[in-house]
Amino acid sequence: MLYRESRLISTNAILTLGYVGVNLRYTQNRKTVESVLQIFQQRFCSPPTVLDSIIVDQLANIVIAGCVCINQHYVTTYATIQICKIRACLGLQYPD
Repeated sequence: MLYRESRLISTNAILTLGYVGVNLRYTQNRKTVESVLQIFQQRFCSPPTVLDSIIVDQLANIVIAGCVCINQHYVTTYATIQICKIRACLGLQYPD
């Protein structure tokens, strides 16, 4: 029971951060969005969990929303993850 509640809290926190990142993308002070991106980067795959897919989803929402402070690193990471998912669905091995 405690594990499910903890996971629900973590999921809601990630979704809320993503929502904040999308809705505050055009403010003059970009530190809020940069802080959201930094939190996602620190949490992503450290260690790998089921929450990583939610983080990727929220990063994609921020990119699609046209966040001006998103850098190429996030776009490349997202593209790599998507390619690996497609390869896994097709039964192909992951690239080295």
